[in-house]
Amino acid sequence: MVLHHGYVPGTSWRDGWIRRSGAFWRELLRQRPPGTHIHLENLLEWEPTLLADVIDASETADLDVALDIGHAHCNSRTSAVGWIEALGPRVGYTHLHDNHGETDEHLALGAGTIPLEAVFSALEAHSPRAVWMLEVDSGEDTERSIDWLERHRFI
Repeated sequence: MVLHHGYVPGTSWRDGWIRRSGAFWRELLRQRPPGTHIHLENLLEWEPTLLADVIDASETADLDVALDIGHAHCNSRTSAVGWIEALGPRVGYTHLHDNHGETDEHLALGAGTIPLEAVFSALEAHSPRAVWMLEVDSGEDTERSIDWLERHRFI
């Protein structure tokens, strides 16, 4: 299950929010049906340590990060590759699409400015168990993205 966590940078005391959030996810996952796994998606964060700290504070293997590379590219001060390197095995799921670094366009892979070859190489090196999920806006963009992945030998 992929969820947004609700943190908006600059609106809460970060350390307190991390502590409360970790406790919330730990308790929620303790009461979950068997086999339930939660992936927290990055959205507006400027850097990856917030989600890393929440995952660590939850003290459960059933919570990790759904890394949206488009959000990292257009909302963050850290590159998508930097997110992957910082989060490593905490990335369990990915949303893959492209943009030009200003808005969340959900373009086909290769249609924007995300350094995709570096992103996929980093995923293979640092987050090898992460699920890859295309999050583009049309069937045509899905086909273009699959073609890009095949041409660059990532599938």
